[in-house]
Amino acid sequence: MPYPQPGERSVPRPGAYYYAPWAPPVRYPAPPRPRGAPDRRYFRAGAVGMILMAAAGIVAGIAFIINGFMWYHQSGYPVWVLLAGTLVMVSSILGALGYFGKFRNYGSGMGLAAGLYLLIGGVLFFALTYLAIEPRNYDSGYESVAYYYSNFIVMWAGYVVFGVAPILLGVSHFVSRHHMAMPGLNVASGVLMIIGGSFIISGILSFVGFFLLCAASICAAVAFAKAPVYEPESLPQAQVPPGYPPDYPPGYPPAYGWPPYRPPY
Repeated sequence: MPYPQPGERSVPRPGAYYYAPWAPPVRYPAPPRPRGAPDRRYFRAGAVGMILMAAAGIVAGIAFIINGFMWYHQSGYPVWVLLAGTLVMVSSILGALGYFGKFRNYGSGMGLAAGLYLLIGGVLFFALTYLAIEPRNYDSGYESVAYYYSNFIVMWAGYVVFGVAPILLGVSHFVSRHHMAMPGLNVASGVLMIIGGSFIISGILSFVGFFLLCAASICAAVAFAKAPVYEPESLPQAQVPPGYPPDYPPGYPPAYGWPPYRPPY
């Protein structure tokens, strides 16, 4: 059948030659695959850890403003710096359990990787923060004054090591958002964590990153508190469509079942 010339209206073809309208393929998110018996306690510990992480973000931002701008000398012990390092370490340990829960309850490998790095990064951040506080003695000839010197280079190394953790946590929230009860909140938390981690690594604007980490941690705490736990029996199982040979490759049928058959005409 010749194609219509420019300016001519195309004449509908007979019904026998009609083709079904094209429909985009339906893509289903991968179902959760629990690695062991589902356990909600991981998410509860993660929610508590994220609340402490929000407090740690505020304290670390204030400590950076007071002691972190380049080299700052003061006569008293920098309590804010040590308090920030302690809160970051404790919140990282508890928060890592929540991301381990994503691997345990959903089978998310990114959650496992993010939790491991958060655990290591939080401990190293505390260690480098503690090592950055160096005592000094100033002798003017009349009196000897003891003060403390915050080594910004060592503190920045701690910021770089820990700043990668929020970026990985944000990616984990993106990957597992379909399994959570509030996907939009996980996306918001992921965006804030990635941006905050980038600011923390920068060094000069690390205090901005810590304040953004506070907001992201609050969103993550709510997401962990509302996170569902799926029983293995309730998950969709693979189904073989009628008319297919029984010797199909193992694991070939999709987990959400076969899509409805669409004739090619």
